[in-house]
Amino acid sequence: MYKIILNIIIVLFVGVFMAACGDSASDNPVLIDAREVAKMRCKAREMIKNAPDRVAKEEGRELRRRAKELRRMYKDKYEKIGKGEEFSDFYRAEKKKCREEAEPKDDDNE
Repeated sequence: MYKIILNIIIVLFVGVFMAACGDSASDNPVLIDAREVAKMRCKAREMIKNAPDRVAKEEGRELRRRAKELRRMYKDKYEKIGKGEEFSDFYRAEKKKCREEAEPKDDDNE
């Protein structure tokens, strides 16, 4: 019984210590690159959506094209070293998170 309680306490201390040391995923270059591309794509989406004129809309489209090219480049780069799937997963998660942050919260009106 004491061993179980001791193991639980040790696991909790290790978890708290790891959380206090910081997010190790932030040092991951795959995550950093995926986040960069997703934010660029999200910014382009907002520019296109909120464009006051045709010129601004075209600038948003150009940014989106550059983001797509950058995504393909990073995907190829990480596929060569066996991390292509990891990059795709991070990219999808970051893009989803960015879109959720950009959407207005209409929960109060419903």
